[in-house]
Amino acid sequence: MIETREQPRPATAAATTNGSNGHYGRHGGGAPPAGTRHRFALRRWALPAVLVALVPVILFGVLYLHDQASYVSTDNAVITGTLVQVGPTSAGQVRAVTPQVGDDVHRGEAVATVQLASGQTVRVRAPFDGVVVARYASPGDAITSQAGKAILAVLNPSELWVEARIDEVDAGRVQAGQRAEITLDASRQTVIGHVTSV
Repeated sequence: MIETREQPRPATAAATTNGSNGHYGRHGGGAPPAGTRHRFALRRWALPAVLVALVPVILFGVLYLHDQASYVSTDNAVITGTLVQVGPTSAGQVRAVTPQVGDDVHRGEAVATVQLASGQTVRVRAPFDGVVVARYASPGDAITSQAGKAILAVLNPSELWVEARIDEVDAGRVQAGQRAEITLDASRQTVIGHVTSV
């Protein structure tokens, strides 16, 4: 007769996981190791933190792409308008100039007095309501016989426009009649207008 004995299994010191309830420890109890707890906490907060950081970046990117697709913009623009050089039609000497640069003038207002070579005194008048943007002569200055010799330059503020230079690749996207927004650098004020020509 042969006897067989069951060999006893040696006890192990390593912790085992009880598959039925997911608890740690040799007999299904106890806390997870410290390193495991740290990894779980890191995973728990990492995804929300990444999402919070990405939302503004994605939102900015979407808005930027929308603006690029919807609008044509440029910083290369100047404001201009109807500018008239004001002066006598004949040679003479300036006796008086009333307005300074920046002053408002009204249509028909005398802005300067000139004594012509013939001895006659004439008054130079503003052609329209406007603003003096340049002064070329002072009392005592001689006005030559050159045609168009001016004493003042007057700008009509009711007839201003913006000349904007845009890239050639964007020129096809701009059409006469389209709405335009103009932001003034000095005041950051936005003015609404429309495209008159390309």
